[in-house]
Amino acid sequence: MARPDAGALDRHLHGTAVTSRPRVGEQFKLLQSVPTVLTEDPMQVAPDFDSSEWPSLKLEDPMSKDWEKAISVFRTRIYSRFLDAADVLVSLDEKKLIKERRFGFAILAIDCAVVETTGAFQEGLTDTDRKSKETFAKFLSTSPGFRQHFSLARAKKFYTDFRCGILHQAETGRDSKVWSVGELIRDDAGRLPCDR
Repeated sequence: MARPDAGALDRHLHGTAVTSRPRVGEQFKLLQSVPTVLTEDPMQVAPDFDSSEWPSLKLEDPMSKDWEKAISVFRTRIYSRFLDAADVLVSLDEKKLIKERRFGFAILAIDCAVVETTGAFQEGLTDTDRKSKETFAKFLSTSPGFRQHFSLARAKKFYTDFRCGILHQAETGRDSKVWSVGELIRDDAGRLPCDR
């Protein structure tokens, strides 16, 4: 396998809070081989963790103690770059009257990016090209925080209506709606209202 450039780390190390050791796959082998960046200001994989530190982690063995550090770095990266920003938008939106809330689309765009990336990490994928829907839907329908809300069929509809709609057309698909109150998601006569 060719050694990736430092930018590969930025493209491949993004996901969500991981609380268990992921399946060891090509994704983590790729990250293990990222070269040290030789600059005065090395790239930050996450706050307080430089790209130069990543190669020293021993991640070939799924039982390695270094997985705790890798998971911590992963979690910190996702929160600092994505989820903290989404939380700020939620907080700002909640200060407004319900009918004046407008940040739901931006919040869901962030959430969808994190869901797909995390699903890819769990599967050991280096990208989701031609596997995006399957990866996204599997994550939502099997992950502890989401499976009570998403069957596989509902997760696929969410992928099409929300993930693709928001990220590709800046709108939801079909009759699905973004709300700022209520349940996370529910079926409503074929529509999917979703609380951002």
